Amino acid sequence: MWGDPSLYDGTIRIVRELGAPFDVLPGISAPQALAAQHAIVLHEVGRPVHVTTARRLRADVAAGQDNLVVMLTAGVDLDGFADWDIWWGANLGGAGQRLLSGRVGDVLGAIEAARAEAKAEAGWVMDLFLLRRPADGAA
Repeated sequence: MWGDPSLYDGTIRIVRELGAPFDVLPGISAPQALAAQHAIVLHEVGRPVHVTTARRLRADVAAGQDNLVVMLTAGVDLDGFADWDIWWGANLGGAGQRLLSGRVGDVLGAIEAARAEAKAEAGWVMDLFLLRRPADGAA
């Protein structure tokens, strides 16, 4: 199955409903792959990282989260995050892998284009990103 069974809540639940025995093989999680491909850490010293979905992004930011790994990103709206930093990746570890990073306002158009290209090339896209409020507290 596509995705990361440790983070996508539906994968193991669906397989269990089938009733047949199955194995879950350990591997590298999508957030680990994102950090490795960008050569970054997901948090700064003394700062937590919050893993969430695009659907929960605004509620989590409103609750005070400002360093987030965002998954299930189809249709994500990043309006209002122009000054935040982003590290984005699609189809990580595959031949059609795409990576972009920078200030959201500077790279959002390129991310949207790269996401569309990855989907057209592979027929699907699995992407995620790290979104971080600037250290100076702007935004």
